[in-house]
Amino acid sequence: MISILPHKFTNDKGFTLLESVISIMLLSITTLGIYGIIILAQESSLSAKYTTTAANFARMKLEKIMDTEYTKITQSYVQGTIYDANPYDDVSFPASDPDGDYAPSLPSAKWRVEYFYPNAGTDPLVIKLKVFWKEKGANKVEHNIQLSSKLTSGRI
Repeated sequence: MISILPHKFTNDKGFTLLESVISIMLLSITTLGIYGIIILAQESSLSAKYTTTAANFARMKLEKIMDTEYTKITQSYVQGTIYDANPYDDVSFPASDPDGDYAPSLPSAKWRVEYFYPNAGTDPLVIKLKVFWKEKGANKVEHNIQLSSKLTSGRI
């Protein structure tokens, strides 16, 4: 091979310091980007887990309410009362949840029942159950899920 540069300026034996620094910078930028994506995926997965747990808990509570005798629903569940759903956050849990159910792994979860007759005291009774919680970590935004159902006095 013929070169126009003097022999002391050509080096085919390895990397220069500049090439090494540039490759380390590119590798670190790529690694940080991938790390950010992994963290975001973990947060999304945890949020989905909490939402699924809350939905299952709300479904379970609504089924229990619907299994209650029609005339006793308004006596058993006080309108608008907020019940704790997690015994690990509140020492008075057994007294505050009339059914003794709880939502495991749902941080600071609470639930509330609302009911009303849309047609001035006649059937059907509309029951709304709302579960709300705050996720752990930096994002302490309150989340909630609400289920509702209609119930008539002539049900089997």
